[in-house]
Amino acid sequence: MAKEERLNKIMYKLLIIVIKSIPFIIAAFYILDLLLQFFGIDTVVLGYIAHITIIPWLFMYLSSFVFKFCIVHRLPLYYILIEDIVVIADSYIGLPVSTIAIYEIHFAIIGLFLFLILYLHQRETRYDRLDKRTTR
Repeated sequence: MAKEERLNKIMYKLLIIVIKSIPFIIAAFYILDLLLQFFGIDTVVLGYIAHITIIPWLFMYLSSFVFKFCIVHRLPLYYILIEDIVVIADSYIGLPVSTIAIYEIHFAIIGLFLFLILYLHQRETRYDRLDKRTTR
């Protein structure tokens, strides 16, 4: 019984790690895909590997609330959503800007989200360090 309980705890921790890391991995593939497209390299395979539809995105988003993830672990999901909205808007509506301007929009989105992730992560770790100092 104790062995089964320990295995369940290990599986639970593994699930948490996977659910936390998948959005970062997907976001990294989105960025890699964008960079390769910018340099004229065909990236159809990356699209099949990394791009997700709304249903898996919703599952990961809801899981982040169920498991009480912080905003830092939700930001890649927001990045993925915004990138998909920009791509869909450009594909179906056609944004009235040049190709270079579209890439500038994508790179600005990347920069904004990287800044937010780094800033919020540093802020959270700073508060954690302050909490540890005051509890001693």
